[in-house]
Amino acid sequence: MMTCTFDAVLDQQEKERNFRCVVRFAEKDYAAEMSRFPQKREEGEQPAFYFVRSSQPIPLVWKHPFIYTKEKESGAAGKATVLFPGANRVTGKKEMARRGMLFLLSEGVEEMVRAVVDEAGIQGIIQERLVDFSGLSVQDLTERSVLLESKGHLRILSFSPLFFLSQTSFENLCSKIVQHLTRFHEGHPTLMGLNKKKIRQRFDVHPRILTLALKNLVRAQMIREGDEYIALADFQIHLSSSDEKVLAHLEDIYLEGHFQSESLESLRRKLNVAPHKLDQLISLLIERERVVQSKDGYILHADWLDDLVAKLKSLEKRELTVSEFKDMTGLTRKYAIPLLELLDQMNITRRRGSVREIVSEGERGK
Repeated sequence: MMTCTFDAVLDQQEKERNFRCVVRFAEKDYAAEMSRFPQKREEGEQPAFYFVRSSQPIPLVWKHPFIYTKEKESGAAGKATVLFPGANRVTGKKEMARRGMLFLLSEGVEEMVRAVVDEAGIQGIIQERLVDFSGLSVQDLTERSVLLESKGHLRILSFSPLFFLSQTSFENLCSKIVQHLTRFHEGHPTLMGLNKKKIRQRFDVHPRILTLALKNLVRAQMIREGDEYIALADFQIHLSSSDEKVLAHLEDIYLEGHFQSESLESLRRKLNVAPHKLDQLISLLIERERVVQSKDGYILHADWLDDLVAKLKSLEKRELTVSEFKDMTGLTRKYAIPLLELLDQMNITRRRGSVREIVSEGERGK
């Protein structure tokens, strides 16, 4: 990469913490300034890590050797090695953290990949940046990353192009999501969960990284995921007694109406509740698996659906037409078709041209 700044390790200790010098790369000289990183007094002999700023951009990669000569000083030039091309200047506590990274960068390729991926944090690092940093081939980096993933140090999100995320950063992201949800539930105890759009806005990371984190938390049974929201796995809305009565009435309406269309406005008037409260109650019934919602938005009671599935399984014939299904359910075509599509999604039926095949128990488990 072309850069004016980099971290380096000198082959020898220098008395001065800051000094001007000339650095030579490939027989070309550049005026530069060097500033030593702080060292721990209790440690013995320590590497001489320096931040270097040159007067003009230099083409550099990791482990690029160079020589330097102090300004207004004669004698042999010192030898050094580039560790972090493109490094930014850090101060205070960040200097000590950078020293830890430079120790890793002083080692081999495997340690270098770990250090750079860790430095990238929850944003991850792409192939182009790592190739530019290290000067290594994609094949070399792929082989090292596969080995590091097997050791649990990083996650490979993509091979073409390579896209890495450190395991430490991934775990930190998962932890932050759980903490954010905890605070959200404390502040909004009557809401089902946090809208996924707001999660994406809060954690501005690559969509692949956020999706992986959410799936990992679901598998670990730390969160649950709905179509539009996520919530802590053990979070429960505590309704008032009056709200529980309204919820029971809403369930009865769906049971009595079977698959008939009921507008939200009609339901709101019947129940005398605000729109947001109705949305909450419907979501709660879906979560409690008392009702089922089709992809077209139709909602039907789970008990009625279970009875219908039982009737289909008990039929001697294994196929039926839309007309036969309408007679069986008493539904018009307007409602029979979306219901059949829902049964297709549930793998209860399978469309075969103009008829529906009833899927057997053995086939359903495949």
